[in-house]
Amino acid sequence: MAGRVCAVLYRGGGVGEADKTLKAKGIVQRGARPTVGKHGMDRHEDPAPARGQPRLLDQVRGVIRRLHYSIRTEQAYVDWIRRFILFHRKRHLAEMGASEVEAFLTYLAVQGKVAASTQNQALNAIVFLYRKVLKKDFGWLEGVERAKKPARLPVVFTRQEARAVLARLDSIRWVMASLLYGPGLRLMECTRLRVKDVDFDQHQLIGRVPALRLGEEVSEREPRMELTQHVLCLPRNPTNPNAFFPLRVGNRWEYRGGAETVSIKVLNETKAIDGVRCLVARDQVFEDGDLIEDTDDWFATAKDGDVWYCGEETKDFETFPGDRPRLPELVSIDGSFKAGRDGDKPGIIFRAAPVPGEVYLEEFSLGNAEDMAEVLSTTYRFGSDPALDEGVPRALAERLCPGDCVVTRNFSLLEPGISERKYYARGIGVFLEVKPGSGEVVQLTGCNFDDRCAGLPAP
Repeated sequence: MAGRVCAVLYRGGGVGEADKTLKAKGIVQRGARPTVGKHGMDRHEDPAPARGQPRLLDQVRGVIRRLHYSIRTEQAYVDWIRRFILFHRKRHLAEMGASEVEAFLTYLAVQGKVAASTQNQALNAIVFLYRKVLKKDFGWLEGVERAKKPARLPVVFTRQEARAVLARLDSIRWVMASLLYGPGLRLMECTRLRVKDVDFDQHQLIGRVPALRLGEEVSEREPRMELTQHVLCLPRNPTNPNAFFPLRVGNRWEYRGGAETVSIKVLNETKAIDGVRCLVARDQVFEDGDLIEDTDDWFATAKDGDVWYCGEETKDFETFPGDRPRLPELVSIDGSFKAGRDGDKPGIIFRAAPVPGEVYLEEFSLGNAEDMAEVLSTTYRFGSDPALDEGVPRALAERLCPGDCVVTRNFSLLEPGISERKYYARGIGVFLEVKPGSGEVVQLTGCNFDDRCAGLPAP
């Protein structure tokens, strides 16, 4: 089975109806890089950059990854931007406006016969190109009319109908359909399910929060967090605080990485989430002095010391040339989630007693936020493991890690192949984030609650 329970049935995953339609019309060819309709322009070609500059599509990929968009969004946006440029025979972007965008969208609708959602995805990619990559906010971007999606009433099987369908399946097909209908797995969740994710003794699937019992129907599951009896009523004064994730009101951390600085502060505020009172921590990211992200994270410390992540309210900002005064403008709230809303579940941001090899879910909002952590070491000190030393400033590690630092690998189920390592010091928390192979490092530059933070090595 190569470790995958559901992969036998799944064929051609990720090929949506839009791609199928475009393929039939000659706009998309799976496998090879196709031409764009009747113009016959080879999509192998990447628009030539200015001398000494990265290619445009490489710039697009770089910005998308910096903003932590999913890998599928990256693939879709790059593809639509390439098609847009080649459709207009590689005209300079500064020469094109609303009429060219509308011509491209009309071509997709009339000749490609794509759905309204596909048109809007193409428009989103073009807007992203101008605003996020080229840093140009032309007035005509707001004037481009978006396609209107038809109202659709979802059709849901009754239990009798579902049982009738399952009765006609056998072997791996029955297993896959049962996992989709019972625990409520999505298709990609099912295809990625491994044997090690199934606890046969407890009849549970591991890695979903809370764990799902096999055979349990979605409609019969209690949607609440089920943490009320475990989480303290007074989040500001936990009886068993986590030494590696200190959440005392007023604690503040400062980080720096490249042109970005990060400021995190535990506020004297609480948030009631699905019956649990959570503490609020504000996480702000600045780039060259401009606010680009402002997030409220909601945490709850359990009596056993585990720190639960109950959700986040994420706001992305952008500043535009010519604004007077120069103020950040809200452009996105993507990535926000709240346990108990729309099926979202809490995760564990840090264990009370992490064990090497343990993997747990940090946040769970299907298709939106599915981050996980794997414990790599609980006894890290610089020089003890060359692989974990990669990208680590020696002076920083020697100052904070006498041999009891925790290292985790953090990754998203929505972005396979992309991960980072986080380093935790007892009494301080995260002091370093490293993206292996990229040279990107975000490190602690100060905190207001531990003497070791005074005079930390500069990045």
